[in-house]
Amino acid sequence: MTTKSTNCDCYFLLFLLASSLLYLFFKIQSSLNA
Repeated sequence: MTTKSTNCDCYFLLFLLASSLLYLFFKIQSSLNA
């Protein structure tokens, strides 16, 4: 049970990290295009 919850937390943190990286990538790309 504990390992499952920690796994969920890790996946959630990875999801947040990936989404923030994607946001930064698109933000930089749009600024470069403009």
